[in-house]
Amino acid sequence: MGWIPLVVGIILVLFAIEFYISNNVMKKSQFIIKSSKIGKQFQGYKILHLSDLHGKVFGKENCRLIKIINDIHPDIIVMTGDMVNGNHKDFKVLYDLIQKISKYPIYFVMGNHEDNMKDEMQQKLLDFLKQSQVNFLNNEEIIIEREKDKLSVWGMCCDFSYYGKGDHPKQFTLSAMKNMMNESPNRSRFNILLAHNPNFFEVCAKWGADLVLSGHIHGGMVRLPLIGGVFSPDTLFFPKYSNGVYTFEDKKLIVSRGVGRGRRGFRFFNRPEIGVIILESETD
Repeated sequence: MGWIPLVVGIILVLFAIEFYISNNVMKKSQFIIKSSKIGKQFQGYKILHLSDLHGKVFGKENCRLIKIINDIHPDIIVMTGDMVNGNHKDFKVLYDLIQKISKYPIYFVMGNHEDNMKDEMQQKLLDFLKQSQVNFLNNEEIIIEREKDKLSVWGMCCDFSYYGKGDHPKQFTLSAMKNMMNESPNRSRFNILLAHNPNFFEVCAKWGADLVLSGHIHGGMVRLPLIGGVFSPDTLFFPKYSNGVYTFEDKKLIVSRGVGRGRRGFRFFNRPEIGVIILESETD
């Protein structure tokens, strides 16, 4: 039976290696989104999607993350929430990252961690974003123009009461979203919605979002072949939306696995993910 300790040791080493890779070795995922609403001036438009950083650092001063961003050289960067932990005393990791990638236009929405932090800390974060010329979208729209073509980027900051931590989170309805957003999208234009929680996808699609970019689920924390994500921050097993592209009618949702872990989280068979969304026009 002398071989049993050897086999167990090998398995433990392999698990340790995979655990390190799952938490520290980033993966770039590319998605191509086609629509007749995308004007020719936005052909090949490149959106870099970052979510759920949770203050995570990849190399000294996040040098590995910054190198990947610069290698991609996106047209814009979108950050879909939980870029910090709600209990952090400072946000130096995020501040330093934003300062180093500020040559790219950045669009930012809050996640549940930003929404649920103390008021004074939240205000410090918002003041920094404003000073850094980051586009903070608080249930509003920014129109990006290239000659005669336009692209709408919306950001939804959803109240913490809609998240599923408690036994009875508020139901997120189309009526609630309309009241929250104040405006309805121009449906002749391609509308991108940044919304931290992907569980609201069908409501967002009915509201008029053509493409929803979300995070929150951390890829399910543990990913299994043929099954996908196992856990959710909302304490649910096998979340409906955990990673990749989903479709409702003709609308699309892309869920990022995120790059961080959260306060007590971990990742297994689930590498940190940087998303690259490339827009293509179908008008040719």
